[in-house]
Amino acid sequence: MEKFGIGKASGKIILMGEHAVVYGQPAIAVPFLATKVMVSVKASQEDFITSLYYDGPTTFAPESLANILQAFFLAKKRVGITSGLLCKIESSIPPERGMGSSAAVANAVIRAVFDYQKVDLSQEELAEIANEAEIIAHGNPSGIDQATTASNRPIEYAKNSLFCPFSINCEGFLLVADSKLKGRTREIVQNVATLLKEQPEKKQLIEKLGKCTLQLKACLQSNQVENAANIMEKAQDYLTELKVSHPVLDHMLALGKNFGALGGKLTGGGGGGCVIFLAKNLTDAENIKEHLIQAGYPTWIQDLREFT
Repeated sequence: MEKFGIGKASGKIILMGEHAVVYGQPAIAVPFLATKVMVSVKASQEDFITSLYYDGPTTFAPESLANILQAFFLAKKRVGITSGLLCKIESSIPPERGMGSSAAVANAVIRAVFDYQKVDLSQEELAEIANEAEIIAHGNPSGIDQATTASNRPIEYAKNSLFCPFSINCEGFLLVADSKLKGRTREIVQNVATLLKEQPEKKQLIEKLGKCTLQLKACLQSNQVENAANIMEKAQDYLTELKVSHPVLDHMLALGKNFGALGGKLTGGGGGGCVIFLAKNLTDAENIKEHLIQAGYPTWIQDLREFT
């Protein structure tokens, strides 16, 4: 029987606290289990990558896969594999949307290589290898993408602080809709910094977003889905004041609420990427999803009870 190794990971979204986290405020990221990566590896005459974006020997892989190749080669070295491997990557996570695509693929690749060699892999070692790969993708990553895409629980985090996974008690449904516009995180983070320098009074918006994070966490832990949606709406207003939204995102949010969403907001850097919604039940969530897809926006549903 042919020997295989399998590795999996999920997407991720920032539920609350984007931009404010840059200034020391707390944020919440959640693994988005509706979008996944699965990687399989098997013996090959040479190292070979099969994916949607490239299919061929690692020697000729494009620069855009540099972080994935780094994860692949570091994992091989850790488990003592010197022969070739065929690495097949299948992912439903859209890239460059703030959903942790590169970190999720790196996590899944590392897990697959360790599984192939039947070597135990701790969360700590996974994080160490994946973050080395993420340095290539993001320069100086916070590590939150790696931690969230490898986890099955939401994570509260702040700048220069430990990641704190937590469980929730909420019966709502989370939707993520893709604008199909690439996120522009670095550019928009710089725009916010310029805005705060020119208009110091807007720094209060950063503090308000930090408070929203703590309020949202409390609501999710006490099954207050409607209150949680109201907090998301407030946060979107603050983010709009920081000029990080986009007309397409605003249109998507209006569309979702028109078809039954309790509330919504952008997620991630803004200027593109995705928006998120809360729905009371699966029927409402599926109705919202159907209308967003009809409007041209790929949409996924996450049952919040999976984080209990």
